[in-house]
Amino acid sequence: MNKFLKIYLILHLLWIACYSQKKSIAVDTYKSWAKVSRPGISNDGLYAYYRLDNLPIGSSSNVVLSTDKKWSVQFGYFNEPQFSKDSRKLYCMLPNDTLMMVDLKTHTVHKTSDIRSFKLFIKDNKEWIVACFKSANLVNFQNLSSNESFKFSNVQSYLISENGKYILLKSHGSQGNDSLTTITLVELSSKNEKVIYKGNAKVGQMVFDKAGNRVAFTANEVNGNTIYFYDSSLQIAKAFISENLLISNFKTKLPGENSLKFSIDGRKLFFMTEEVMENTPESDPNLIISSYRDSYLRNFQSAAGRVPIHHQSVINVTSGTIIELTNKYDELITQPTQAPDDYLVIESTTTESRADCFITYLQKKSYFICSTETGERIPIKIDSKAALQGINISPTGKYLIYYDQEKRSYFCYSIDSRKSYPVLSNKHENLVKIDKSEYPNSSFYCVGVAGWLPNDKSVLINGTYNIWQIDPEGKRLPINLTGKICQRDSIVYYVPTDRYLIDIHNTGSILISAFNLKNKDYALINFKLNQHFDKQSLTFKSIYTGELTKIYTNLSNSYLVKAKDTQAFLIRLETATNEPNYFFTRDLKDFSQLTALNQSRNYNWLRTELHNYEDSLGTKLEGIMYKPENFDSQKKYPVVLNYYEVKSNELNQFPSPDFLHGDIPIAWLVSNGYIVFKVNIAGSARDAGEAALRSINAAADYLNTFNWVNKTKIGISGHSFGGYETNFIVTHSKRFSVAVSAAGISNLIDFYGEMGDRAPLFVQYDQLKMIHSVVENPIKYIEKSPIVLANKVATPLLLVHNYRDDSVDIKQSLLFFGQLRHLKKKVWMLNYRNGDHGVLSSYRTDYYTKLSQFLDHYLMGKPMPDWMREHN
Repeated sequence: MNKFLKIYLILHLLWIACYSQKKSIAVDTYKSWAKVSRPGISNDGLYAYYRLDNLPIGSSSNVVLSTDKKWSVQFGYFNEPQFSKDSRKLYCMLPNDTLMMVDLKTHTVHKTSDIRSFKLFIKDNKEWIVACFKSANLVNFQNLSSNESFKFSNVQSYLISENGKYILLKSHGSQGNDSLTTITLVELSSKNEKVIYKGNAKVGQMVFDKAGNRVAFTANEVNGNTIYFYDSSLQIAKAFISENLLISNFKTKLPGENSLKFSIDGRKLFFMTEEVMENTPESDPNLIISSYRDSYLRNFQSAAGRVPIHHQSVINVTSGTIIELTNKYDELITQPTQAPDDYLVIESTTTESRADCFITYLQKKSYFICSTETGERIPIKIDSKAALQGINISPTGKYLIYYDQEKRSYFCYSIDSRKSYPVLSNKHENLVKIDKSEYPNSSFYCVGVAGWLPNDKSVLINGTYNIWQIDPEGKRLPINLTGKICQRDSIVYYVPTDRYLIDIHNTGSILISAFNLKNKDYALINFKLNQHFDKQSLTFKSIYTGELTKIYTNLSNSYLVKAKDTQAFLIRLETATNEPNYFFTRDLKDFSQLTALNQSRNYNWLRTELHNYEDSLGTKLEGIMYKPENFDSQKKYPVVLNYYEVKSNELNQFPSPDFLHGDIPIAWLVSNGYIVFKVNIAGSARDAGEAALRSINAAADYLNTFNWVNKTKIGISGHSFGGYETNFIVTHSKRFSVAVSAAGISNLIDFYGEMGDRAPLFVQYDQLKMIHSVVENPIKYIEKSPIVLANKVATPLLLVHNYRDDSVDIKQSLLFFGQLRHLKKKVWMLNYRNGDHGVLSSYRTDYYTKLSQFLDHYLMGKPMPDWMREHN
């Protein structure tokens, strides 16, 4: 025998032996699957922490380590970890009311028992810690530099001013048979205490102004809720806003829970009011009477009655003047909690109830900038046919930026000149999201404002492919920071977070992500605004982070955290074969792995391939092929097609066994002998069902070109909108061996009528792409409803739908099942009574088991399980 042939056979046998030793994923493997979460990094970037969920099984543990990996220590579960400002210590809470301090330099651990909570804060550039003892309600304040400390007893809660100079202490006592609440103001440096309130009311929210000179709090008194106010000119806090005052002047009252906030300058106090409910005509509290004359949809309010209408109000703390900034027809677009707070943006309609989707989406809207000083409303746009998007007030309050759907352009509004002018239009570049481009209302989905540069010098806007630097005065032309329009290169540039938009420690660099739509590679870069953008400086890797399936992924703290004082990051990265782990990087090019989860190595795992093909109209399509590690091209594999809209961007995503939201468990299927093909759906803006059918048929035709595909054993599966696609396909095609529809729609007329959520928007202008209302084109709604063609179903079908599904009502599947059952079609249905739009973890093993048995029976020829036979 040829020597090389012998070597090949030996290596082939070794390969088979290697993979044959690996076990397949079981239906309950997810129960023992660990994952990393909740990362943190010290200000100097030298230390980090993270959580190991489900390790040990059924619990969690935490790891603290140096980012150079020379030192690490694993603890049991802890919560609320915080690094000290000087990066020398880590504080956290243990489950048994114990405060733990880890000295990161000496590697020693100190524990203090009987602590229910703690907080670190800064005063005069010195760091303090406050610890609340569980017994005796003792609160201890300690200066971490000098170790100076002092205590207060009988404290139920406390509040520290933003500058750390003042403390509010709330304590409870008794006065005869009545409870007594005391609020004490403490000046931290002098330790001077002053009682500013003592009474029988239940005190709720307490707030300081920015300087700590003014205090406000809510009190639930016998005569209703009251807001109290205190400053240095008063001996004690005074009742500032009472319900009697509001009822007599505004016909409103204070809600049980409020949202107090002082303006940045401390001159105004923002608070919420609630309309006093008028008596309803119903004599029976269990009866709701509705009329076409109603200004809101009474029968879509809560079971307890009409939902209260809240107003945003403000009071001048000097004059006592109260202004209601909003009314029942308004919605706040920007909040008083956002800086600046001199102006708020308000959207106004003629509809009182925001639950009235038919009216609020379709009717015209007007937009105003409202002065929080005078209540004056300055019109931005009146009677707009489409909602303004991306509304953003600049940090100094000089400008307002927004995207106008009708004109497909960004506009800037100068608050000083009260003029609006275009600053970026679709002539420069398409400005909407790629994945929404086939929607009838694609202009609704602008990518959005990335953020402002210091002193409002420029605003950064994310385009479809590029990032634009815009002059808010409109005098300078827009600058494309990322080069020429990159459709040809198919690279999408994006600012993935505004938390680290401007890095003052690196001469004004911004964090930019780049996603290659062709091969799904990803890169991050710190880009300096004063330099020419060089695409060659990007280091692309076949990795996944955030939610890249949406392309424009915002990296939350779970995925990316940055050291405050230096260029150092923790980032969570994954590939299809390497589960999510945290990595340390300083340049966003070279990554040092800190966590070491590698559970997939113990199983017959999978690998992914990106495939390209065309549908019958010549439309180019993509799909992800999931093959097992021990793939053998000489075998015949059953295939399950999975779909929603665009799936191919998930090429490098790790299909963890512990994740399921109603869709199929890819890792389990592939590990147990299936091929899974995730399919992109592509079509015009008018044929969601036909587009799905055409795309799935194209995928099946493409699969049939491979010898290792069992052409008679191809199944389909989709969840939510994918469930509707499944229902549509099985009523229009007989080519598939089996189908699974989870939480899918079957009756578009019925679904359109489910007001109280966004069904009209969803059906006409979003995924279902019906364009017209059911009244305007009822025939189309009938034709596109799978339930109408139930008699055409020839594919064995499993419906999965749960009773607490708030997204798609279970009756969509119940009625479809009932019709199919009446027609003697092969259909089964799983309903988990406490499940929602997905399958809860408590039912996951049962669902995995039944799903696998169903697919195995029709695609692998295994015996029919009892749960199917008994109801056959």
